[in-house]
Amino acid sequence: MKVYLKDEVPDRLHYKNNARIQPIILVADEGWTIVKNGRLPRLGDHGYDNTFPSMHPFLAAHGPAFRKGYKMSSLNSVDLYPLMCHLLGIPPKPNNGSFTYVRCALVNEQCGQLALAVGIVIGVLIILTTFTCLFKLMKNRDVSSSRPFARLELEEDDDDVPLLE
Repeated sequence: MKVYLKDEVPDRLHYKNNARIQPIILVADEGWTIVKNGRLPRLGDHGYDNTFPSMHPFLAAHGPAFRKGYKMSSLNSVDLYPLMCHLLGIPPKPNNGSFTYVRCALVNEQCGQLALAVGIVIGVLIILTTFTCLFKLMKNRDVSSSRPFARLELEEDDDDVPLLE
């Protein structure tokens, strides 16, 4: 269990800016429930940390607006509001959701994987540039000497004058 003072509740929980929030907040660990007097009523629970995969919502949608067999990797529940507004043809009021994250589920929306395409293009350009540079280096390499370390050999000195005095 994690315990927070109201002002220390993480911003990602969206839970500290209301006057009705108590000064001390308890957040149960996944799989645990906080109960009063040791009795567990047969009701649903809520209030777990939204980073737990078990707290992530799922959407099963069917109809002419949705792509058949489309699977989303993840979904934020706040993104459902802009999706529903789009389907109903009404402008959404200010909210924390984004239609961008759910548009790929719809038949009439263009949904390209821009990041993947850009990554592939950049990768291909890097590989081509590397091969071009290697090819030019190999082509311009001095192959006149059959002995690669010849330039490191000492030349003969036949004047018998010492180099250092």
